[in-house]
Amino acid sequence: MTIHRKTIALAATLAFLSALSGDATAQRRNAAASVVIPTAGVTQREVLTGKLGQQGYPVLLVKPDLPDAQWWVQEHATVEADGRFQVQARFGNEETPPGTQFKVVVLVLQNREELQLWEPGDVIEKLPALVPRSKEEAATVRKVLSEVEIIEDVVSSPRAGTDVNRVAAISGQMKEHHPVVLVRSAEPNSPWWGQSPVKVDSKTKKFTGRLVFGSRTTQDESRFRIVVLALKRPTDLQN
Repeated sequence: MTIHRKTIALAATLAFLSALSGDATAQRRNAAASVVIPTAGVTQREVLTGKLGQQGYPVLLVKPDLPDAQWWVQEHATVEADGRFQVQARFGNEETPPGTQFKVVVLVLQNREELQLWEPGDVIEKLPALVPRSKEEAATVRKVLSEVEIIEDVVSSPRAGTDVNRVAAISGQMKEHHPVVLVRSAEPNSPWWGQSPVKVDSKTKKFTGRLVFGSRTTQDESRFRIVVLALKRPTDLQN
């Protein structure tokens, strides 16, 4: 049997076009949504933001960056009219050490009926091939100073165990990084609340700021915890 050069050329061309088509399909699929991962890293509980590239309902999945790791379905997102969304994601647990790597992806489902099939906490082994999605993003658990270190080594006021008003001043010193202050109730599973940016003296690296504990309905004798994130740059919190 004789194979003509034109036949070989046509076969090669079709194979090339098929590859291009596959790449284009993958690009379109991965453009269905985007999610922003903070450059400073993530905590065990992190509110992530993103944007839909097409109409649909986003579902955020997270998995450890390990062989054969499974994807975990996160809480359902809150979506704005312009396609922007935010969702609370979990990266491991309280025992997860800093530096642990995770993968993050957003699936875009067609309707609410499909969305209801993806329950938060469900686990899947592989991503569905035909469902539009974002590209996979990497996330690293960042270091958060422990509460004992904060009170003893970073925060000079307020001191541990002291009484404070609902609105109080905070002061301290962090020589190598930029401080960002969070406050939460001492009750189990309470969320962390970001505080107003502190002012840092460029020479001494001492910082001052304002703390808000609870709300006007917060009862007397309530207990709170303070944590200080150590960021390399002030702008890291905005990414």
